[in-house]
Amino acid sequence: MHKLTATFRIVTPMFIAGADQTRAELRAPSIKGALRFWWRALNWAKIRSTCNSDDSALAELKRKEDRLFGDADRHGQSTVLVSISSRKPLCDQRPPNLHTDMKPQNKNPNSMAGARYLGYGLIVPFSSNNTGRMAGQLDRACINPDQVFTVLLSSRQRMDDSILDGLKMLGLLGGIGSRSRRGFGSLLLERIEEAKEGGESEPTWKAPDTLARYKAEIKIILQKYGCISQKDVPPISAFYKDSRVDTLLEGNSPYEVLDQLGLKMLDYRSWGQSKKGNKLPSGNTSEKRFKDDHDWYKSSSRQSTFPYFHPARVVFGLPHNYSNLKKDHVTPASHERRGSPLFFHVHKLGGDYIGVAIFLKSVFLPHGENIKAGHTSVPQNIDWNVITDFLNGKTGNPSTGSNRFPNRKVIFP
Repeated sequence: MHKLTATFRIVTPMFIAGADQTRAELRAPSIKGALRFWWRALNWAKIRSTCNSDDSALAELKRKEDRLFGDADRHGQSTVLVSISSRKPLCDQRPPNLHTDMKPQNKNPNSMAGARYLGYGLIVPFSSNNTGRMAGQLDRACINPDQVFTVLLSSRQRMDDSILDGLKMLGLLGGIGSRSRRGFGSLLLERIEEAKEGGESEPTWKAPDTLARYKAEIKIILQKYGCISQKDVPPISAFYKDSRVDTLLEGNSPYEVLDQLGLKMLDYRSWGQSKKGNKLPSGNTSEKRFKDDHDWYKSSSRQSTFPYFHPARVVFGLPHNYSNLKKDHVTPASHERRGSPLFFHVHKLGGDYIGVAIFLKSVFLPHGENIKAGHTSVPQNIDWNVITDFLNGKTGNPSTGSNRFPNRKVIFP
């Protein structure tokens, strides 16, 4: 057997569970599922370049993926066995415990509001006297950050390089669990070791410890698979020439990075509360960029005032629910959800932490599928500039002249 051991560090709280949804648990199928995602994202461009159509490329991609990872539908066995171990059990927190790093500090209700916003549905965003719940209180159990676990990969034949590259991408850009696309459950791959005869292990890869090395490592992998050469928009979340990887900001802790990413997104997307002068948790006044989205929600005569309403912010992912009422829900017409094409990842470099954005532009919904906003159904008309303006643009509306992410650095393309 050929054996590799990958050592991962959990960077941000990981909201993941097994059969028992009341407690957090990390299992091998979750690792394998995330590995398959990044394997597909990497290999799409290379396979598409050898095929005549997206359909044939998808079929070839599936054939190769099933050969490597197995096919449950056809009972095909994986060539790679995946297992997880840790020196001691991974510590977790369960509801209704208050996550100490997510609660307001120094009686400031907006402290860590950005981080809680990114974890909406997992963490109570704000304290409420009506419900008696406190900001930072958990709605779901989570595995605590700054813990280490190992993934053992075993194969009867030489490990395919594409599996190793997928594993690296998971530990350079990815995460696991709920809200992993918003930075929770971020993983750091610290090292890969290969088992030799006699039981000894030889290090074969080590995590980059500087931003320059981090950038170089990602570019080497993406160039290896010809991602920059593929021009057609992929039908799945995958790298191609218009994909992007940027470092946006840095901080002294993973929570600080999560919070700053969340506050930037709140400033860009949210309207603010009129009774508070449209102020947001960052202290800034709402940029009010999406007036039609706001006015549609507030309108008492939607059918006549907004007969063909198409929310601009759907590009951040669906569903997008303005309230608990179905009439305020924005969804795909035929699907339950469409995951966000914009991913956040929190990465540790030495003693610092960076916030990374991965933008995997792809076919948003199948051709011909509509967007439903309440009781209105309209053809999809996705404006990708909404995301690129968030990454590249300046604050304020009109602009103040200050970049939203003044320290942004391009990694890819």
